[in-house]
Amino acid sequence: MKALRIHALESANVVSKAGCEQLVRLLRSYDETHQVVVLSPLKEEKLELASLLTLAKERDERLWSVQEQRFKAWNGVIESVLPIALSSEVIARIKSGFSDIEDLLRSVWLVEEISEPVVRHTERLVSGWVADLVCHWALFQEIDARIAQYDQLTEALVANHSLLIVYGTLPQGEATNPTEERSEYAASHLAGRFSASGVTFWNNTALLKSADEREVPSAQVIRTLSYSEVSELSFFGSPIIDPQALLPAIRREIDVQLRFWGDEQDPGSIVSKEGNGAERDRVKGFSIIRQVALINVEGSGMSGVVGTASRLFSAMRRANISVILISQASSEYSICFAVPQCEMEKARLTAREEFARELDEHLIQSIEAENNLAILAAVGKRMTGQAGIAGKFFSSLGRAGVNVIAIAQGSSETNISAVIKSEDSKRALRALHARFFLSKQALSVGLIGPGSIGSTLLGQIATESERLKSQFGLDIHIRGIANSKKMLLDRDGIDPATWKARFEAEAVELDLERFVHHIGATYFPHSLLIDCTTSSDLALASTSSRPTRRPAPRRWSTTTASSTPRCAPGAASSMRRPSGRPCRSSGRSRTWCRPGTASTASKASSAARSPGSSPPTMPRSPSPAWYARPRRWGILNPIRGTTSPAWTWGARWSSSPGRSAILLRSMTSPSTAWCPSSCAPSRLTSS
Repeated sequence: MKALRIHALESANVVSKAGCEQLVRLLRSYDETHQVVVLSPLKEEKLELASLLTLAKERDERLWSVQEQRFKAWNGVIESVLPIALSSEVIARIKSGFSDIEDLLRSVWLVEEISEPVVRHTERLVSGWVADLVCHWALFQEIDARIAQYDQLTEALVANHSLLIVYGTLPQGEATNPTEERSEYAASHLAGRFSASGVTFWNNTALLKSADEREVPSAQVIRTLSYSEVSELSFFGSPIIDPQALLPAIRREIDVQLRFWGDEQDPGSIVSKEGNGAERDRVKGFSIIRQVALINVEGSGMSGVVGTASRLFSAMRRANISVILISQASSEYSICFAVPQCEMEKARLTAREEFARELDEHLIQSIEAENNLAILAAVGKRMTGQAGIAGKFFSSLGRAGVNVIAIAQGSSETNISAVIKSEDSKRALRALHARFFLSKQALSVGLIGPGSIGSTLLGQIATESERLKSQFGLDIHIRGIANSKKMLLDRDGIDPATWKARFEAEAVELDLERFVHHIGATYFPHSLLIDCTTSSDLALASTSSRPTRRPAPRRWSTTTASSTPRCAPGAASSMRRPSGRPCRSSGRSRTWCRPGTASTASKASSAARSPGSSPPTMPRSPSPAWYARPRRWGILNPIRGTTSPAWTWGARWSSSPGRSAILLRSMTSPSTAWCPSSCAPSRLTSS
């Protein structure tokens, strides 16, 4: 039945009027003429009845008062959702159900034991009340709806009604925790059974993103995935994917839609057989498994010996230990494997028992375990056959200072996994996400002083941001705006066109240290602070609040004569070569100086310095400056939109190759701002 869509939904989402209204809106947004909603068992604390069984087993005298509270809570829900004409029928069913429950509770009280059929009957009873509520609301909205138990569902029943609300004892995947009954597997099974056009899994956690949003706030929603990609992500702990639930749909090649109940406007992610081959991203996402231990078996006696790996992993199977990752050197000198940290000691002892003879004869030198590790995985079907992906992966970890302990990659190249220290996992995840998903010219920008100059700059950014991104790859995120008293922070970015309204409504008390730390977030490749104030105190304070301090330039250069009587502003220095305008003195020499220090530089000796000599001691520029984060900077393209130039170019400074900045000096106020030196001064002109 191709005009059929199956939905998997948590019952807790629809035990309110708002939830029922949202469900009807969502159902009407789909094109399918027939839809089935499969409800999971209710886990709502104030409405569930499982706790009554526990109280009865313990012969707790509070049982009867709690039972009365549950009955009143259910009556309140029904009366708040349904009109009186419809609610009476549902309330009568609930009242009858509570009478049955009371008899069961008395039986449990007497025998002090809870049987599995009693638990199932109670869950089925509560799920039926939720289904009845949803069904009556749909009828009230003029939708042809009916309820049905899962084991009584037939194709004729599905075909004869626009909407079926399914409840009852639902089948679960083999590896699903029995205490966490879900509706996804049952919905996927029904989709295959009735040849549905699609199945939608609704979750209450989040959209499926390229990384955990709690650790990488800039993570992006993954719009399309293949079956292999979603299986890899689910194995590595993606919280909204149940790998077992996908199996029935995968067997019948049915598309699965992953959506977030908290954002009904977002279409979520589509999982299909091949995914979307037109997408440019070769890596779809990153996942981490924490609390992992690594068992390492080493010994020259393993080389060339047939069956060593078989013995090792057969022993793990007999001990019922799950092996997460395996890595072996081609020399066969060592083999290591990862297990859950809680099973580390058991796995180590099992391996030592299996190879006790080899250890005694020194054919195997050691069997050791290391804990507090994590497995970081990059997943993407389009990585297959693409040169440089692994290099990009490991070079990013290296630049982030993350040591890789073990590596594993399947021949399909869909997954690259690395074992790292747990304490490095967040830094590693952010570094990889920034390298693979953020633009090379992505800027985390903080603006201090949104007065006339700052407001003009924000307006220019609002006007030109789309063009800068499309034509030059410059992705500007205004992540913070502050004045002398308040600040507004946003982890994704503030719209520069509407910042004033948000600033007035959401700004909090200024904390300059927190502001600088927020702008210098490690998951952005570049950070930029712009000081548009006239306050040198604020500038100095923000400079002192920067997370790290850049070293002073060490390599100096000289050139030949100048007749200028004093040092002029705009001098430059570079670790690689003299790449800016020299500081001109009255002698026959030119020396390279730091930016913004011309007045001090003029007091320094103007004698010629040979290459490699130490520079004179000069104060740091009072600007809060770009160097709050010592990273490589991309091209900052021109920002236009005024009838006359708003900024002129000042000095340029670099402390290492590829890291340089140019001082922007306002022509209308003493404000300054630091920008990457690859900006061409000739481009910063009026439109």
